[in-house]
Amino acid sequence: MLSLPALTEHVGPGLVVVLGPMLEPVRALAAGRPDVAEQLLAPWRALFGEALRLECRVQRPSGPGSLRLAARTLLLTDRMGVTAVVTHAVRYADPGQYRLADVLDAARLLRPIPFGRPPS
Repeated sequence: MLSLPALTEHVGPGLVVVLGPMLEPVRALAAGRPDVAEQLLAPWRALFGEALRLECRVQRPSGPGSLRLAARTLLLTDRMGVTAVVTHAVRYADPGQYRLADVLDAARLLRPIPFGRPPS
């Protein structure tokens, strides 16, 4: 994750900047402050213009990656004239890897492995 000042020297053709849910503008949305989010997004929009994207990630019920935050982010992109990129948490590249992903998730979350479920 790079800061705005760190990216200023790389502005130019071919660069697309995607701001995710952990950066300040989207964190302000998560805190219920769309006004602050607009203020924090303005310098990014001024610097990168059409090359700026905001990630609307849906992967969990609450917090960064929640459907509610993704919807708020989408509304912000509409108000600010920024392109939205809708994403989700990719867990594996090949459908056959779902069992391994389940084992890793179970270990990370300290939960039982969900046996018998079809691949998602």
